[in-house]
Amino acid sequence: MPVQELLIYPIKSCGGVRVQEALVTRYGLALPSDPRIYDRRWMIVKDGRHLSQRVLPSMALIQPSFVENGLLLRAPNMPDLLIPVSPLPKEIVHCHCWDEPILGLRYDDTISHWFRRLFQSNDQIDLVIFDEKQFQTRSSKNKPDFPNAAEDHHVAVYHDVCPIHLCSLESVTNLNTRLEKKIKIYNFRPNIIDCWRDVHIGEAKLRWISPSLRCLLPTVDQETGIKDPNQEPWKTLRNYRLKPDAYGIKALLGIYLGQINDSKIASGTIHIGDSIHVIKQELVKALNQSGRLWNELNSENGSDCQSEIVTEELQVTDKILVHDVLTNINADDLREELLNIYPDVKHVKRWQSRDESKAPTKRVQIDFDLSENAKTILQNGFIDIGQFRCPATALKPSGRLQRKLKNSSRSDYKPQIFNERAIQQMFEEQKTTIERVYALF
Repeated sequence: MPVQELLIYPIKSCGGVRVQEALVTRYGLALPSDPRIYDRRWMIVKDGRHLSQRVLPSMALIQPSFVENGLLLRAPNMPDLLIPVSPLPKEIVHCHCWDEPILGLRYDDTISHWFRRLFQSNDQIDLVIFDEKQFQTRSSKNKPDFPNAAEDHHVAVYHDVCPIHLCSLESVTNLNTRLEKKIKIYNFRPNIIDCWRDVHIGEAKLRWISPSLRCLLPTVDQETGIKDPNQEPWKTLRNYRLKPDAYGIKALLGIYLGQINDSKIASGTIHIGDSIHVIKQELVKALNQSGRLWNELNSENGSDCQSEIVTEELQVTDKILVHDVLTNINADDLREELLNIYPDVKHVKRWQSRDESKAPTKRVQIDFDLSENAKTILQNGFIDIGQFRCPATALKPSGRLQRKLKNSSRSDYKPQIFNERAIQQMFEEQKTTIERVYALF
């Protein structure tokens, strides 16, 4: 899957600029020809607090372009405005971005007047620029009400959460099938268009940090600067792209990424057309655990306790477990649907709760006649069921496949025995991985 588009949004909540290549830095995507110009380095503030399209949708009509030593701003019925990147302004102002304090350097009254005239406001509206040489960044880690996997070196400047936002064309195409008025991917204001988890793109190595929680900003048409009166696509997203236990009623679309290492310098350049390589976590392998541990690991959601921790190296198996499947899908109907795509499906088993209700859980076991289809699904990390993309993990291979693997001179199938503490730890890690994979889509 290749990168389809790259965009840099130099001013928070204003128009983006398409580029053919971008430098991946600690602070986001930057111009390779002038790394001083990078994503969300500038911000418009009113009395020190950031402004956005959520309250001023006409900000979408402010269109920057890159010129020598800075930006050129254009907006309807306004003269062009040059924003220099050097020399930097001198006046330090205390600002807030999402209630988090951060400093900025304020441009002079001439530039402030341009924005007040544009917004037809008498309020104190200023443009500020971040100076990474003297100002402290905002941490992406442990945001309130925003669980994520950010590490200490993941930071943001004037971004909402993280410096790199990646979105899938496929996800937006799927969303448009549910909307009367179609939208464009630019409503979601991503930097990189097309998807997934820990990824290598061109020279850059990036790490998944969190899904992107969608607010009302995508309801603003980026070409007209007008909000949708029906609050679409926000309302539709809340109907089917939720993870209530982690993110409440907030809809998810797109993901945030950060650099894998903590280097303050650029980690590489990416170009339109670069392939996106998904880096998966290696699944673990183990033999059956003791009956006592089996009972300890059993949970009310119907887990059989070995699906997340028992598998084979290189994911060679003919059995998978699919998670987060809607409970009203009958196993027989699901098998008939899957046979259209995977002709070697042998069995489809709907797992039941272990309490007295015996109600179906959100987990479905799929057995294949051959291991190739299972391997493909596990390499992707998911399987599509209807209009839903469901995470998939490996189950222990069937006895027939185990014997075949052990007798093959080319196989490195060597099950290992772990103690109970190690198995418990791997079980918890795999559950976390499943939650993370679900949140990507």
